[in-house]
Amino acid sequence: MAVEGGNPFERRVFYIVKTDGKVVRAPLRAVNEIAFERHFHTSLKKGLDAENEEQAAHTYWLAYQCEGKVTAGLPPFEEWVDMLDTIDLRTETVPFSGGPPAMP
Repeated sequence: MAVEGGNPFERRVFYIVKTDGKVVRAPLRAVNEIAFERHFHTSLKKGLDAENEEQAAHTYWLAYQCEGKVTAGLPPFEEWVDMLDTIDLRTETVPFSGGPPAMP
């Protein structure tokens, strides 16, 4: 949907809150989506569906992968999970000015 002043797009971002109070913002990128689908042999939509019995494990695994792209030297997954307070996957609208380049 176009809005005045630019064309927005949406992206999903994990907000990862550690037990020490630190908050990490980690965008969900295409590379993370592809890794998820290859690892779990299912689509991201199905894997994160609340009806899926493994939804929590899938969500934490994906958050770990996303944080790994923005934080150097993450501990192994099990240690990382032990350092978590909570995670939240949000959808953000990001405006960009000028819009995409015109097609020839």
